[in-house]
Amino acid sequence: MIQRRKPHHKTRNGCSECKRKRIKCDEAKPACLNCFSRSSHCVYLPPKIRALNKSLSASGESTPTSPNFVVTSQGVLHNFLGRPSQDRSLATFNKRDLELFHFFITVTSQNLSPRSEARQMWQCTIPQIAFSHDFLLHGLLAFSALHLSVQRPEEKKIMRAAAACHYDKAINTYRQAMSNVTRQNCEACFAFSTFVAIFSWVSLDYSADLFFIESAVEGTHAHIAWVNLLRGIIPLLEVSRHWLIDGGLACMLITLEYELQEEAEDLVECSAKFDDLERLWDPKQSKTSLVAFTQSQIKDLKESLRMLKDAYLMILYGGKDVDAVGLVLRWPIMASEVFIAMINLRQPEALIVLAHYCLLLGQVDDFWCMRGMSRRLLKSIHGVLGKEWENWISWPLQDLVVNELNNS
Repeated sequence: MIQRRKPHHKTRNGCSECKRKRIKCDEAKPACLNCFSRSSHCVYLPPKIRALNKSLSASGESTPTSPNFVVTSQGVLHNFLGRPSQDRSLATFNKRDLELFHFFITVTSQNLSPRSEARQMWQCTIPQIAFSHDFLLHGLLAFSALHLSVQRPEEKKIMRAAAACHYDKAINTYRQAMSNVTRQNCEACFAFSTFVAIFSWVSLDYSADLFFIESAVEGTHAHIAWVNLLRGIIPLLEVSRHWLIDGGLACMLITLEYELQEEAEDLVECSAKFDDLERLWDPKQSKTSLVAFTQSQIKDLKESLRMLKDAYLMILYGGKDVDAVGLVLRWPIMASEVFIAMINLRQPEALIVLAHYCLLLGQVDDFWCMRGMSRRLLKSIHGVLGKEWENWISWPLQDLVVNELNNS
C-alpha cells in the first residue's frame, strides 16, 4: 500500500533566515523557533520587499545573494527599503542603489576609521539617520559610488556618473537644511558635510586645488578651494555642537589622547624639527622675513604649528588605533581665521607651516579618498615660495620623495 504524504502548507511570509536555508518557518514573532534555537537574527521582510523580490525573480533578474544581505548591520539594509521617508517611494531607488548602499555598510564604512565605535557609527548610526533625511542618503550613495569607482576601475565611468547623480540630488536640499539647522537635522547636516570636501577631491581625479587656485592672478589674494569646503563645517559646529555632543555622532567630535609608544629620543628629534620653524617669525633670528608680525599673527602661527606637531607625533607614535585620517582633516578645520588669511595672502611663513602639513597628508596617502594630496599641495607651495625659501621645506620635500620611492 502506498503511503500518502502528510499535507504541507507552504509558508509565504517566513523570515529571511528560514527562506535562505529553505526550511519551514513557523512565522512566530519577534523570532521564529528556528532562529531562536540557533540564536540567529530573525528578520521579516515587509510586504513591499517581498513583492520586489518576487518581481525580480519573475523577470529573471537576480536578487542579492549574500547570506547577510538583509540582516547585515542589525537590519540597516532592511530599513533602506522598509522605512521610506516622507518624499521617497520604493520606485525612487533601483537595484544599483541597493548595491551602493550594501557596499557602504559592508566596505566603505569599515575603512573610514580604525576605531570600533567610529566604524559602528558609519555602518549603522549614519545610515539610520539617512532614512529620515534624503539628502544624507543620496550623499551616502554618492560617497559609496566614488569608492567603488576606485575599487573597480573598469566601472569608473558608470560609478562616477552614479556618484554625480546622487550628489546633485542631495546638494540643494543640504544647503536648505544648513540655512536652518535644528536639533532634528543637525546630525544629518554634520554627516553630509564630511562628504563634501572629499567628493570634490576624488570626483576631480585627485587634482582639485587644495588651499588656493594656482591660476590666480599674481598680486591678488589666493582663493581657498578644498579647504574652504572642509571648513564649511565650522558654522554648523558653532550652532549645533551642544546637540551633536549628546547624540550618536559624538565620537567624531571627541579628541582622543594616545600614549606615544616610541622611544623618547626619536620624539625629541622629530619635535625639535617643528620647534625650529618658530625662528621664521622671531625677529631676532629670522634673516629672511621682511614682515613685522603682530602679536595676534605670531600667536596663531605658533598655535597652528603646535597642533600640526601634536597630530604628526600622534600619527607616527600613537599606535595602531590612532585615527590618522580624522587627525589630518581636523587640522585645517581647527586652524584660525588669522592663519588661513595669511595663507590667502601667500605669506611665506604661513606657507612653510602649511608645507609641513604635507607630512600629515603623506601619512594617509594610501587612503583612497586622500590619495595624491601631499604631492599636489607641496608642489603648489614650492612653486609659490621659490628657491629663496626652499631650505625651510626640505623636510617635507625629502619625506615626499621617500614615500614615492617606497610606493613605486
